[in-house]
Amino acid sequence: NWLLAIDPADTGDEKELTYTLIHEFGHVLTLNNQQVPFDEEAYFAEDDAVVEEAEAACPSFFTGEGCAAAGSYVDGFYQRFWTGIAEEHTNIDQQDPDALLAFYEEYEDQFVTDYAATNLGEDITESWTHFVLNEKPAGDSISEQKILYFYEFPELVTLRNDILGRVYSQSRR
Repeated sequence: NWLLAIDPADTGDEKELTYTLIHEFGHVLTLNNQQVPFDEEAYFAEDDAVVEEAEAACPSFFTGEGCAAAGSYVDGFYQRFWTGIAEEHTNIDQQDPDALLAFYEEYEDQFVTDYAATNLGEDITESWTHFVLNEKPAGDSISEQKILYFYEFPELVTLRNDILGRVYSQSRR
């Protein structure tokens, strides 16, 4: 189960709240059980060997929550945009902000924000958020190609239009 909770203290800036809600919904959209069946054993494993075994058995992208389903948004995103940088990213100390910043700066044209360079989950979600909230880009950079990726799924274009319609109607109140 996924839980999306909002602290009322964080709702003062309507634009920031809208961005955050769309971003967090992006996690639910790309990591739900239809996209990534939850692997409880690997997720809660205290033994790294269990996780490594689950990852090795996964024929697609292993998110940490589970093995991405064939044809899932996150696996397609990984295959198209992360295979060339995944190993380098894996070798970064995730607790070292300077190392993460250096990685972002090396591949800046590939990410819509510096936060997107944190990991694949944040990259797809930040790209999703830009897909929803911004005009369709030309596709000249990899970061723009990541946004265009979502246009390949008619159901996501429909969802984008629904979200924008609701955001617009809320802003008119």
